[in-house]
Amino acid sequence: MDRHRESYEAEMKSWLLQRMQAPIEDMLFSSEERSKNPPMFLCFKVGKPMRKSFTSGLTSSPIHTFGGRGKQPEYWFAVPQERVDHLYSFFVQWSPDVYGKEAREQGFVVVEKDELDMIDNFFGDPASCSWEIITIDEAKRRQSFGSCDCDLSAEALPMLSDTSDLLQDTDIEKLSCRLPARVQGYPWRLAYSTVKHGTSLKTLYRSLVDVDSPVLLVIKDADNRIFGAFSTHPFRVSEHFYGTGETFLYSFCPEIKVYRWTGENSYFVKGNTDSLQMGGGGGQLGLWLDAELYRGTTTKCATFNNQPLSSQQDFNIHSVEVWTFE
Repeated sequence: MDRHRESYEAEMKSWLLQRMQAPIEDMLFSSEERSKNPPMFLCFKVGKPMRKSFTSGLTSSPIHTFGGRGKQPEYWFAVPQERVDHLYSFFVQWSPDVYGKEAREQGFVVVEKDELDMIDNFFGDPASCSWEIITIDEAKRRQSFGSCDCDLSAEALPMLSDTSDLLQDTDIEKLSCRLPARVQGYPWRLAYSTVKHGTSLKTLYRSLVDVDSPVLLVIKDADNRIFGAFSTHPFRVSEHFYGTGETFLYSFCPEIKVYRWTGENSYFVKGNTDSLQMGGGGGQLGLWLDAELYRGTTTKCATFNNQPLSSQQDFNIHSVEVWTFE
């Protein structure tokens, strides 16, 4: 029995290795099986291996790609377009605090207890909640960039629509390779700058009204310290917190430090008419800016388990930039 199992696992390992090295086109159905609409791709980024085995009854073909050192393992699935809405509804129902409430009223699929335990274990790890559905062209674009080991050359820097008054080329290098794969390779567009647009949070909000991409916030304080945040959604006034687990805080002191989501809560971003907040819990604020973009506060918070981003908890702002990826 053990020999049979070892032989089966060896065959599966060999099969998976071959699949891992195959181009994206080989993951798709044959021409006879393709629907009229091309499929989209679902990507799971897994923080740690699951303890249960799925070799028995395997019905899909997970492609395990590691990219570079320190990268999260990824599982890729081709999803028929007609099934995308159902799949999205499942994620919204499972984590409405993270993915919204639009599909909460749609029906659940009944699963056995063992399957429910498996799903619960999978989603129990904060890193595993990082998922998205993308097109074939986007999958090819990301594959063309390959892995990023944070040693980019000057030629590999992203294209910037304007010169940054706050970031040096070395800072841009270190930030760009820490961004999610879905924005890597896109040009950076300067959507807001206190130097060009004045110091007003309302103006910042207005500059992002038509933006439909993540944004990068860059702050320089009165002590010349550079820090900020990456938000999966453009900043806007909201009644509740918004964003996903890809949101993070960062600082240069002078080396870059990135503080990613801990999974403790979902207090990613909250926009008010008189303030902008990122991170929270227990009365602490990861990053808070006032309406005039003149003063700010930063403390250790449960959302990101960050150290204070500035040298002082309450700091004065010298200038601010907000970049989009378009």
